[in-house]
Amino acid sequence: MENRRRFLRFDTSDFLEIEPLGEPAKISAEARNINPLGICFFSPQEFRRGQSLKIYYFIPDQMQPSVLRCSVVWCEYISDEKGFLVGVEISDVEVNPEGFMRYYFRKIGESFWE
Repeated sequence: MENRRRFLRFDTSDFLEIEPLGEPAKISAEARNINPLGICFFSPQEFRRGQSLKIYYFIPDQMQPSVLRCSVVWCEYISDEKGFLVGVEISDVEVNPEGFMRYYFRKIGESFWE
């Protein structure tokens, strides 16, 4: 089976707030892994493929969250405890793009020295 991933994914458990576009409430979620083009996260709510989301990514040690515009690529139910596992593609980093990329490169450095 061919691996179509273009970037390394790094496991994480960072706090996210998910805002489905067109809906008033934000949903708390937990990131599972990241790369510069996408995020995988656990969510209590199911999302449909192609749905547009705004994700507030709270990066440890940064004052301002990165705000990402994303589209849902896939969503599958995992368990009552974990909820749904959701994969999204990042189309734009609207706020704090430098912080998001610095965090990703920090993850690369951490994995190199493990």
